[in-house]
Amino acid sequence: MSELTNTSLIQRGVNAFNSKLFRQWSLMTIVSTVIGPISISIYTIAAIADIRLPNSLSVQLITSLLNGLCFGFLQWIVLRKVFRRAYWWIVATGLGHMAFSLLFVKLGIPMLETFADPSVWGVASFFESSFAYTLISWIFSAVIIGGAQWLFLRRQLDNIRLWIPAVFISQLLLLPVALIPEPQSVQPGLLEFLGTPTGLTIAGQLAKSAVAGFVVSLPTGLLLSDAITRKS
Repeated sequence: MSELTNTSLIQRGVNAFNSKLFRQWSLMTIVSTVIGPISISIYTIAAIADIRLPNSLSVQLITSLLNGLCFGFLQWIVLRKVFRRAYWWIVATGLGHMAFSLLFVKLGIPMLETFADPSVWGVASFFESSFAYTLISWIFSAVIIGGAQWLFLRRQLDNIRLWIPAVFISQLLLLPVALIPEPQSVQPGLLEFLGTPTGLTIAGQLAKSAVAGFVVSLPTGLLLSDAITRKS
C-alpha cells in the first residue's frame, strides 16, 4: 500500500510537471522575478528621473505593493483561465507584499534585534547572522504573502491546504541561488545597477533572477497544477 501511494504521488508530480498550467505558471513567475524588482520599483523610477527619495517606510510599502501587483498580474494571466474572479489574486498578492514589508519592519527586525542580545538565551551569534535575517524574512513572507494568496485559493480549491508550506519551501530552495554573488549596488535605482563595475554583469543578474523565478515556481506550481487537476 505504501509503495502504491508513493508511486501515485510520484506520478501526480510528473503529471503536474508536464502540465500546460505548470509551464505557464513557471514562465510568468520567471518573468515577474526578472522584471518586477527592476521596472516597478519606485526607487528605479526616481533614479531614472534623477530624483532622490528617502529610504522611508512609506516608500518601501508603495514599492512592495507595486512589486506585488506586478507579480500578481503576471500570474493572473494564467489563473484567469482557471478561476472565477481571478483578479482577486492580484489584490491578494499586492496587499500581501505590502503587509509583509510592514510587519517585517515592525515585528521581524525588532525580534531579530531582541534575540541578538547576548543576554537572551545565548544565541546572539546566530541571530546576528545574515542567514538568520534571511530565514526570518522567508518565514514572514511565506506566512503573510502565502496566507493572503491562500485566502483566495481556498475559495477556489478544496485541496490547497499546503499552499503556505509550499511558499516557504520555495523560499528555502532559493538558498543556493542566493549564494551566487551579485552586484553590490542594485538599489536605489537602475542607474546604479547599470553602472555597477563589480559583481555579475546585467545579463548574469537577469539570468540569476530567471533561475530564482523557476525555483520559486516549482513547489507552488506543482501543488497548484495537481490541485486543479484533482478538482476537475
